[in-house]
Amino acid sequence: MDAVLFHLLAEGVQKYLRGVLRSTVSDRGREPSGASGTTPRAGAEACRLAAAWRALLRQHELGADGHCVTCGRGRRWTTRARSAARVRSAGSAGGATPWGWLPVRRPAELCSVWQVAVAYFIRRLPGGQR
Repeated sequence: MDAVLFHLLAEGVQKYLRGVLRSTVSDRGREPSGASGTTPRAGAEACRLAAAWRALLRQHELGADGHCVTCGRGRRWTTRARSAARVRSAGSAGGATPWGWLPVRRPAELCSVWQVAVAYFIRRLPGGQR
């Protein structure tokens, strides 16, 4: 993931979450009786959800290698065919199978946490709806 693109996406998500917090706080300040259609409890829950999303997204920031620092910690392995040259260079006796466990090389992209955040907080549905 390109650092500039990630920064733009992250800023868009944070802007949305700040807007949620601002609107919730201003609604509670304007209408303490809850007459605006949202109860004080709903406003408090919206604040908690926005704060939780912000904390989760901070944990899943990109590292120097362009991967999520949380999701990219574990090595992923797969069984895929090794090239015949690699099997021969390993000094295997005849009859060795060219299959084995190899590390998966992941392309630098958004982790699933950021994919969900971008999908729900930035992308617009047809017709201008969120």
